[in-house]
Amino acid sequence: TVNRMTRNLASSIETANLVDIMSFAIQTSFEADTYYIGFLDGNIIKLALFYDEGRFYDGLEVDLKDSLTGWVVQPRQPLLLRDVPQDLPRIGLRTSLIGSPKISMSWMGVPVSSSDNFFGIVAVASYTQNAFNRNDLELLENFARQSATALDNARHHEEAVERSRLDSLTNTLNHGSFIFSLQESLRQAQKETFPVSMIMLDIDHFKKYNDNYGHLIGDQVLVGLTNAIREHIKNTDLVGRWGGEEFVIALLHSSGAQAIRVAQRIRLTLQELHLVDRNDHLIPPPTISKGIAVFPKESEQAYSMIDLADQVGRSLPPGLLCTGRAGAAATPTAQRRAIAFREWFEMTVREGIRRPPG
Repeated sequence: TVNRMTRNLASSIETANLVDIMSFAIQTSFEADTYYIGFLDGNIIKLALFYDEGRFYDGLEVDLKDSLTGWVVQPRQPLLLRDVPQDLPRIGLRTSLIGSPKISMSWMGVPVSSSDNFFGIVAVASYTQNAFNRNDLELLENFARQSATALDNARHHEEAVERSRLDSLTNTLNHGSFIFSLQESLRQAQKETFPVSMIMLDIDHFKKYNDNYGHLIGDQVLVGLTNAIREHIKNTDLVGRWGGEEFVIALLHSSGAQAIRVAQRIRLTLQELHLVDRNDHLIPPPTISKGIAVFPKESEQAYSMIDLADQVGRSLPPGLLCTGRAGAAATPTAQRRAIAFREWFEMTVREGIRRPPG
């Protein structure tokens, strides 16, 4: 059984599949009425799988405090109880139930860990006394070791996949990953009828930072902008590096007006970015141009949303934010005023002037 499980584990690099393989191995190797596989998350164990008398339970958690799970996880040592009601008082624990309203009479649990990582626990129980012995515990430990090696490989694979989705400097989604995630979000938005607002951000005169102060300062500007973005968006929102100094943000469940407020907060936060050159002289913080498009009001496709937001951003400066086709179709007079506003805004950074042009 161990050899077969080892082969099956080695053939999989998906955590969910590994849990299924572990579950099958336990069912075929032990006279178990109930068992679970859990992963450590802070001070709790989240059960990836919990089986009890023919039924699988989802979404369960176990606190490490005053629990058999904690007795295994915290010292990272195996534990075998042949007679649970008699053995629990000996180790200072009370009976607690999850799953069926029955008390397990035999229980054993082992940590799942490798030399590099600690993952959690696998535990097996029976409603019969003396159902397990030392040989069973050693077999379960062997299972856990093999599983930990496979989980290590799966984690490394998942990390590599995640890195392939991200821009290496800013840890935002790269071009292709952003498009894929945006398309998924738009399908969800269409199904559930909620708006999605797109913000396209472009750092003004970014090339001058690289040319005048060096690429390290340019990198600091890019990272500073992404930090400012993350400070003002939700965890469920999307942010990606579109290319060079351009970034794109998708705000789920957000209107155009809400997107404008987010964009303005990002601009204000960016003005607090502290930059110094090699001689510790202050470097002016960057300004950004912003364009906004709204799904489904102004566009229903991912690429057309991005194109529209990009057009708006190129025609209107930070102080004259506008959404959608109104911005893209700005009159020559409005565009001239936009250019004047952009020039004034840049001058405020250099000279501290606060009165906008007429």
